[in-house]
Amino acid sequence: MPENIPLTPKGISLAGKTAIVTGGNKGLGFEVARQFLHLNVSRLIITARDEAKGSAAVAALKADPVVIAACARDGNNPKVEFCLLDLNDYHSGVLFSRKIKAEVSELHILVLNAGVNIFEYQTSKSGHEKVMQGKSTSHPLNCYTNFLIVINLSSLIRGTSKKCNAPSRITFVGSFSHDQHSLDEVPMPASQSILDYYDDKNVYRRFRRYQDSKFVVNAFVQQMSRMIMSNDVIINNVCPGVVETSLNQTVPLWLKPFMWVYIKMYSRTLHEGARIIVKAAVVVGQESHGAFVQNDQTDLGAPFFYGKGARRFGWELWNEVIDDIEQVFAHPRV
Repeated sequence: MPENIPLTPKGISLAGKTAIVTGGNKGLGFEVARQFLHLNVSRLIITARDEAKGSAAVAALKADPVVIAACARDGNNPKVEFCLLDLNDYHSGVLFSRKIKAEVSELHILVLNAGVNIFEYQTSKSGHEKVMQGKSTSHPLNCYTNFLIVINLSSLIRGTSKKCNAPSRITFVGSFSHDQHSLDEVPMPASQSILDYYDDKNVYRRFRRYQDSKFVVNAFVQQMSRMIMSNDVIINNVCPGVVETSLNQTVPLWLKPFMWVYIKMYSRTLHEGARIIVKAAVVVGQESHGAFVQNDQTDLGAPFFYGKGARRFGWELWNEVIDDIEQVFAHPRV
C-alpha cells in the first residue's frame, strides 16, 4: 500500500510569485496547478497542446471552490492563463520560451510535468523517438523539448533569484522506475552518441522506454545542478509514486488487467501525488539540489548514478542536447 503523504506545511505562501506547470490542463499537472492556487500563487501559467482544452482548464481552476474561498479570504486575485505548447516539437518549445521571456518579468517556479508511455516506436516531429522527445497528446514526457525550455528560460529563472534574493525552483516530475533503464540490458557502444542510442530502433524496448525517459531526466537534472548553484536555483527531480491517472490507458490490452490490480493496490490519489510534487517544488530546500526526491528521501536515484560513469554520461548528454538545440535555432521553421 502507498505510504501516507505529509500535508503541505501551514504558512507556505506563493503570494507575489509566478509559476509555470507544463501539461497543466489535466491529471497531475492540473492538480499541481490547483494546489499552487490554494497557496496563493499570484500568477499561474499552464501549458496545453489544444487551445480549447487549455481554456477549459483555466476556467475550471478559476471556478474551484477552494481557490475562490482562498481568494476571498486573502484578497488574492491570481492571474491564471495558458500557453500553447506541443512537447512533440522543438519549434513549439522555442515559440513557448520566447513568449514567456517576452511576457513574464519574473519566474519563481517551473514544474516540468510527466506522462505515459506509448508502447510502440514512433518518431517525433523533430525526428527523435517520440517518448524521449515528448509525446504529442496531452500527456507530455519530460525529455528533449522540456530540456530546451529549461535551458532557454534559465536566464529568466536565475534573474528572478537575484531580484528576490532567494532561490528560484525547477522541478522535473520523474519516476522510481528510472532504475529499470535499457543500459543494463543493451550497453551503449562507445562509438554511439546518447541521442542516437535512444533513437535506435534496435535498442528500443517498449517496456523500458518510459523508464529510459525518466533515467535521462535524472541525468539531466544532476548535470544542470553541477552548473547552477543551489543558492540561485534549486533543481530537483521528484517521483509522485503510482498515481491513478491515465497510467493504464496506453498499455497493451493483455496487460490492462494486471495494471488495474497494481494501480488499485499501490496507487495514490491525484491530490496526494500532486502534493509530493508541490513539496519538491516549494517546500524542500537546497539539500534536494540535483537530487531524486521520493517520499521523504532525497538521494541520487538509480545505482547507475553512484558509479564512475554517471558524470561522463551527464556531460555527454548535456553537450549533445545543446548541439541539438543549436541546430533548431540555426534552422528555424518558417
